[in-house]
Amino acid sequence: MRRMKKWVPRRSILIGGFLALLLVAASIVGFVQGTQNNVQAAAETLNQPYVRVVGTGTVTAVPDEAVVTVGVQTRAATAEQAVKDNGPKMQSVMAALKKQGIADADMQTQGFHVQEEYDDSREGQAKPRGYVVTHQLKVTVQQVDRVGAVLDAAVKAGANQVHGVMFRLSKEKELQVAQQALQAAFKQAGAKARTLAEQAGGQLGRVLAVDEQMGQPPVIVQDASLRMAEHAVSDATPAVSVGQMEYEVQVSVTYQLR
Repeated sequence: MRRMKKWVPRRSILIGGFLALLLVAASIVGFVQGTQNNVQAAAETLNQPYVRVVGTGTVTAVPDEAVVTVGVQTRAATAEQAVKDNGPKMQSVMAALKKQGIADADMQTQGFHVQEEYDDSREGQAKPRGYVVTHQLKVTVQQVDRVGAVLDAAVKAGANQVHGVMFRLSKEKELQVAQQALQAAFKQAGAKARTLAEQAGGQLGRVLAVDEQMGQPPVIVQDASLRMAEHAVSDATPAVSVGQMEYEVQVSVTYQLR
């Protein structure tokens, strides 16, 4: 006995497909209308008198974070021994950094290198003399007034390389400084626009468009300095000058001219 196939009304399929086509068509029409509205708004802006200016806002701030790179370099006749000697020394450095308040999340291996060394020979053939292992650690210091003490502790614990200090703004402070710079940039843009409008015999109307321009990244306006013997451990804490940073942004503002 043959099984009866379930009958599906073709009208339902046709109606469902038609509704799907209507939805696609409506979305396309909406997109086209939105694009046309944007183009029309831009055209209306350009078809009326306007003043377009660029304002620059510069804010000077004291960095509240620092990034230092310290390293431990060891030498031995074999690569295995050089690596074995390097590990405990770096562990001692990290332990000393923790005592200075540096969290585990603020210490990151920047590089680990194993390299064979050679002695120069008068016969022109270099002779191997052993291996050198270098482990570099990137350290974020969230209290800039502790940079000198942190470096001093690292060197006394066994770090024999210090690759410099980079000062920066924390994310929270950078956001605050950026807001101040934007306000200053908008204020300068308004002053420039009012001057241009007066010179043209008109008055400023409403703001038609605002666009943030690419400004300069934060730069140090007073060089940070670090005074420490390269391969010596001093009893004195290294002197570090934090300096200041300059944060700059630009905005392009278009005003209606009446």
